[in-house]
Amino acid sequence: MEKQVTTGEKIRHLRLERNLTQKTLANKCGMYESQIRKYETGKANPKIETLQKIADALNVPLFELMENLETKRICKKIGSKVQNLRKSQGLTTNDLAKLSGIDETIIQCCEDGTNIIELEALKQIVVTLGASLFSIVDNWSIYPNRPDDFTWYAGNYSDLIKAGEREQKHEENLLLADYKKLNIKGQIEARKRVNELTEIKKYTELEDEFYE
Repeated sequence: MEKQVTTGEKIRHLRLERNLTQKTLANKCGMYESQIRKYETGKANPKIETLQKIADALNVPLFELMENLETKRICKKIGSKVQNLRKSQGLTTNDLAKLSGIDETIIQCCEDGTNIIELEALKQIVVTLGASLFSIVDNWSIYPNRPDDFTWYAGNYSDLIKAGEREQKHEENLLLADYKKLNIKGQIEARKRVNELTEIKKYTELEDEFYE
């Protein structure tokens, strides 16, 4: 069985590949040379935030320095949920960046699952989309220092309303786009079908999702 390369070994390999000394790399990361030495020898394990600094200094994705496949899987799952939520509201990553105030590249990396997004940034994105962090993150092992205060995780009610309105508008646009694909006969038939549905109680009553 092939030996798994450790994070420290990856840091050392990439550092040497770029002709950097431990001191130079440490300076780029804003830390002490002794810290880099400990990481490379496996005497200490860098926190996610520290590992991100090292990855940035080495100009590689964070995942390239990681050895935990479970962490990668968690990030992929979070990214997929964020992307699906964004698309359900008809938003581009640029739209979401403007609404949330989070840089578009951070959102893209999050959705691609190629990076561990900071919890504060993820919260801002999720709240903007009208969802809760608990609906996006079901494994908190990548955020060991998360806040304990439940109110910190709560979203803003107005953002929830706005997200619902965006999603409804997106669905209406999709419906209209499909309608425009039909010829005159098809459009007449579509209107008949919709009119028939409006006469059926189960399709017109408002659903209370809290009591389903």
